[in-house]
Amino acid sequence: MKQLDPGLTPAAIFPVGIAHYWMRNYEVALSQFQSTIQMQVAIPSPYFWMGATYLEKKEYQKAIDSFQKAVELTNRARQSHWPAWGSGMPDLQRQKKRKRSYWKF
Repeated sequence: MKQLDPGLTPAAIFPVGIAHYWMRNYEVALSQFQSTIQMQVAIPSPYFWMGATYLEKKEYQKAIDSFQKAVELTNRARQSHWPAWGSGMPDLQRQKKRKRSYWKF
């Protein structure tokens, strides 16, 4: 396993990968995305960009695998946060109705 600089964070490495993708330095971009994943596995963005990079390199199966992982992580995040988002919704709706009725002339 490659040793990473302890001062580097996914937030610092990931944008460098995107910049290399746009400069068509695909190998460097992949390296940056893989380093980001090594540090923080559960975020979908590096997998999406890896998929885009593999697509540009015409490595279609790797692109599909990366995109599928990005979708899986996105769906997992939505499911794990949905109860927290949904629990406050009824109260919010009631508050909006109260405010509307208050301001009616």
